[in-house]
Amino acid sequence: MPDFNIVHSFTERLNIFNYIENMDGGQNIPLNIAFRGIIDDNNKIENRLLFKVYYDVESINFPIVLNWVGVFVLQFDEKPDVSIDDLFGDENIQNELDSYMMMLSRNLVGNLPSFAEIMENKK
Repeated sequence: MPDFNIVHSFTERLNIFNYIENMDGGQNIPLNIAFRGIIDDNNKIENRLLFKVYYDVESINFPIVLNWVGVFVLQFDEKPDVSIDDLFGDENIQNELDSYMMMLSRNLVGNLPSFAEIMENKK
């Protein structure tokens, strides 16, 4: 995979619905988690692309829903030839995703699994 830098990352959209007032503290809540990525290389700056990550969380048993869209602006040394799997497999992007997941966890008054845990369960 070609070398790149994360120029910028930000939250494009965040929707959260949780009604947790009547839940017991420390309770384990089963969650369905899905994520996907898309690459947008239609950029005016040479050797740069946008990597969008869609992260969705919901609970069947509890009124919890979270939808997050994160954007990573990536600058490559040469014309990028990467796949979504390449980007999800990159340690720097994984660390950034984990940072976002920790921030999102605060809104749910609990802990979301790390990106590595999600990838392991996906196998």
